Amino acid sequence: MTALTALAAAAFAPPDDVAIPAELEPALRLACAGAWRAVEVVLAGDVLRGRIAKTRDAIVRDAVELVLALHGNVGIRVDALTALRDARDEGELDGPLDLPAVIAGIRQHGAVAAGRGAIAVIRRELAHRRELEQALADAELASLLVDTARAILRTLARDPDLARWAIGPTGSPARDRALAAFAELATTPESIAELETLIAVPIHLDDNVQFTVYRPRSIDPGKWHQLLAFAHLAERRPGEDDLPDPVEEVQRQAKSVLGAKAQHYQPVVQDAGAAIPEEGELTFVPEFPGIEVNPPRRSFLWLESVHREEFRIRAGRELDGKTVRGRVTVFLGHIAIAEVACSVRVDAAHPEPTKREPVHARAYRKIFASYSHRDLDIVNQFETYARALGDEYLRDWVHLRTGEVWNDRLFQLIEQADAFQLFWSRNSMHSKFVRHEYEYALSLNRPSFVRPTYWEDPMPTEPGLPPEALLRLHFQKLSASMIGDVGSRTDVDAGESMKKASREDRKVRK
Repeated sequence: MTALTALAAAAFAPPDDVAIPAELEPALRLACAGAWRAVEVVLAGDVLRGRIAKTRDAIVRDAVELVLALHGNVGIRVDALTALRDARDEGELDGPLDLPAVIAGIRQHGAVAAGRGAIAVIRRELAHRRELEQALADAELASLLVDTARAILRTLARDPDLARWAIGPTGSPARDRALAAFAELATTPESIAELETLIAVPIHLDDNVQFTVYRPRSIDPGKWHQLLAFAHLAERRPGEDDLPDPVEEVQRQAKSVLGAKAQHYQPVVQDAGAAIPEEGELTFVPEFPGIEVNPPRRSFLWLESVHREEFRIRAGRELDGKTVRGRVTVFLGHIAIAEVACSVRVDAAHPEPTKREPVHARAYRKIFASYSHRDLDIVNQFETYARALGDEYLRDWVHLRTGEVWNDRLFQLIEQADAFQLFWSRNSMHSKFVRHEYEYALSLNRPSFVRPTYWEDPMPTEPGLPPEALLRLHFQKLSASMIGDVGSRTDVDAGESMKKASREDRKVRK
């Protein structure tokens, strides 16, 4: 069975005792080709989101935005995207389609079995395209492929005889709306050509990006002080010898902005923990407990060899004489990829000391995910994106083997992590397992280690929840584009997903 045959078998349900309409095969071929386009959109990720702002084709713009919001972020997976396009160019996504044999198989085993087995067959047939095969291991991406093929066939089935072969929508209203929008794109030749133009532009990755933060060594309470954050290359790109050296340009800009005060500032430099895609969205979030930061965050597209963001910080007089240990977190999309630890002395008597204090910076490498299994869809989105950046997610049911002492091994995984990411929700706040995990993580007393995040609005709280130790930390809210449709599903599928997650919770956490 070919990849085309497997996907086509999952895209329709043959009615009983009805002749095969002549329009079915061309409709299935178009539906399968369009479904792979939806996968391309997701693999291009935020880069494509930036590019569609320039298009005048409203069909493309709306469809791409809805699909990206639906799926959330998987990062920008250039290798998988290239593998998919190569497979299509070499005819591996096309080929013969024996409809009578496909229909006989569906009638023998059932449409549900055909749908479930489609991705396994496709991955097997594309196993030599390793990056693409691994990308399709993401259940959300695999589901998008099949559901888009079905949606396109529904759009094409205007004739009543062909409509009988289509599978009706089974998702939430938001999901069905996104799939219908993409089906309109996939059946509009001009929009397909425009999407191809946007995706075909090579995605450039910079693997030598650095982050430099200029922070004051000491500040006077009650007064505003500047804080500079730079994203920049460590050296010029090939062919840009006529441009200023990026590191020297950072130093020049810092001196220009700070003036005579530059001698009282200390730069902290860190290499990025992953290659940064051109046109990818970066965000700086400075956090200093008890210190005001204005603005609280800055986002920008990575386009130039040097990019500067400016902040102002002000400490209250109650902090006079104290050293505040803060950080500047760097996000690529919605994933924290680096953190710069910054200590600032608050001292009214000596606001500008000359002594240099040690500073440390590091990129995230291992991330322990603490969550309720009822929130598995959202955690899966984060894990897929983090893996695309080279980070490793440490998760209980992945890293714990049968027979291991659960708590001992779990605590070892937490200790091995560079960051403890707590997914706070109405589900996790009542989980005793999650509580044990974050209590142990807090007990390690590692600065900036526990990173809580949430997506429900307002953030779930109850008397005593979150506990005081967590409330002292910054809770990062996920945007709607990150969680897509996952965080608000109320349909039957979501209910079944909750039941399944509950069963998994009981099975793996004993």
